[in-house]
Amino acid sequence: MKAVRIIVSGIVQGVGFRYFVRETALELEVNGYAANLPSGEVEIIAEAELLSLTHFVEHVQRGPRHAVVTYCDVQDIELPESFHGFSIR
Repeated sequence: MKAVRIIVSGIVQGVGFRYFVRETALELEVNGYAANLPSGEVEIIAEAELLSLTHFVEHVQRGPRHAVVTYCDVQDIELPESFHGFSIR
């Protein structure tokens, strides 16, 4: 298992981005959460097998059709415990 923290910039709040991320995560068996940040960005914590996580990040970088992703910062992280499922915060 691998875990990443993704910060997504652009037009990513109020356009269904977090719901898109959750649906993609459920399809790819990725655990974690997506949350709006006060800065207008979205933070994603994601944990999965490497191949699933790679595909997940690719989808996040494109986003849904109403979103405009201008920047996506992906950093490897260590999680103190595993997530079960994927939630929106």
